[in-house]
Amino acid sequence: MNITILGTSGAIGHTGFTDANVPDQSGKCIIVTGANTGIGFEVSQVLAARGARVLLACRNQAKAKAAMDRIRRKTPGADLAFLPLDLADLASVRSAAELASKEPRIVVTSSGQHKDAKIEWEDLNAEKSYKWLPRYAASKLANLLFVFELDQRLQAAEAPVTVVACHPGLVGTDLGRDSMAGKVLMPLIGLFFATPAMGAWGALHAATGKIKPSGYYGPSGLRELRGPSRECSCSEQARDPKLAKRLWDVSVDMTGIDPGLPPVI
Repeated sequence: MNITILGTSGAIGHTGFTDANVPDQSGKCIIVTGANTGIGFEVSQVLAARGARVLLACRNQAKAKAAMDRIRRKTPGADLAFLPLDLADLASVRSAAELASKEPRIVVTSSGQHKDAKIEWEDLNAEKSYKWLPRYAASKLANLLFVFELDQRLQAAEAPVTVVACHPGLVGTDLGRDSMAGKVLMPLIGLFFATPAMGAWGALHAATGKIKPSGYYGPSGLRELRGPSRECSCSEQARDPKLAKRLWDVSVDMTGIDPGLPPVI
């Protein structure tokens, strides 16, 4: 789930950032991907209640509409719209990204799993081998490398864009809805660790709070698994400028898309 937001504000108490700390968002336009379910839905619901115009970026219009109906039952008059987006289709991504804003903030979701990750540089598309947890962890390491590299390049170009990362902790969502184990495990995770509403706190903090560019925000509780949001630690590997540049270059080669942001020398 990613968020792009116009403007920054907000305050955080000594105990950390929750949905109660989200300031008024009137006049701001926010895009939330994966907004029809789980953490994305919770983020959308809170931001709409604070007066933001929320664009639910989803593949399925019917599911997006159902999510908007749920939000409006809680917040009548919420300013919501469906934004078609398939993240596996670069043309769809380009179309959805054609939005103008004065001082945008981009929030990218990572995970604590990134700390034990290894990127398989010679098998990025998992054509030779695939194990879901190592690949998931590698993707979350890549998210952080991307955030830090993008932030450096934007600052060098003096672009008025803030890039920041977050993670939800250990959250019981419907991510495992297609497996029997997932259907049993996820509710237990939500009971003992964090619900999707709690898992949204890091993203809400990153999107609306007072943050550092290229900061990393998430739960403040035991091993960063649950609790109000604060600035979190990331692995040394995630801050490695050589790995970040390598990922950037590989991404340009694989996608054929070069945003024209020169590397920081």
